[in-house]
Amino acid sequence: RIVYEDPDPELGFVLLPDLKWDREQVENLYLLGVCHARGIASLRDLRRQHVALLRNMMEEGREAIKREYGIPCSQIKTYVHYQPTYYHFHVHYLHVKFE
Repeated sequence: RIVYEDPDPELGFVLLPDLKWDREQVENLYLLGVCHARGIASLRDLRRQHVALLRNMMEEGREAIKREYGIPCSQIKTYVHYQPTYYHFHVHYLHVKFE
């Protein structure tokens, strides 16, 4: 189920529930934002020109979560990690109470 999508090929992304989330308990919210841009496998591929993409993913992703689930932005952890689980750039969005 797509929570949100920005179709822009350079700045856009799709926001999806992660398999770790049961989609029932809001305190366990866990979503992934997967960018549409090709050629960004991990954070090691990010360059200055990707700042707008990162801002868009952070701001629009958090706003979509706020609209869809009523969770304020201050209660959402947003991060990337290395080594990634899979090599297509993505951002994790978790409720601060998720363990």
